[in-house]
Amino acid sequence: MEYFVMESKNDVIISKEWMVENNEKAGFKIVGSRKTMRGAERLAEKRCKL
Repeated sequence: MEYFVMESKNDVIISKEWMVENNEKAGFKIVGSRKTMRGAERLAEKRCKL
């Protein structure tokens, strides 16, 4: 399974592949993906600090 890190103007989320399209419709864009949840969490934490 792959986890996608997505962000909008105010939020960073982790999404499973089947939810990506809905999240894009809600204004999120993909900023990266990881094979493990922990990897996705680390990337999301980095994106929050930017």
